[in-house]
Amino acid sequence: MTPPPSTDRESAASPSDAELSRIAREAVRQPADPRLDKQLARMGLTDDPAPAAAPPASGRNEATAELQSRLRLLQTVVWLLVAAVVILSAAVILLLIR
Repeated sequence: MTPPPSTDRESAASPSDAELSRIAREAVRQPADPRLDKQLARMGLTDDPAPAAAPPASGRNEATAELQSRLRLLQTVVWLLVAAVVILSAAVILLLIR
């Protein structure tokens, strides 16, 4: 199958080989954009298999485990305080009834 013949507008709008070479040289000389690097890394289009900015999964698991243990401790303390309040309330009521 042959491509359709190009019109005059298409040939006027497309850059020449020299212009494309100049654009490519400018792109290579520009510093890397970290936002673009992050996006390319998310898409899996970089040479680096794991982006440097992402923390390792084990670090997140350790942090989650630490938070869960603190939460269990806090729950235990709250239950002990509730029990103490109930016992003290019962003692006050018994003293008032006498």
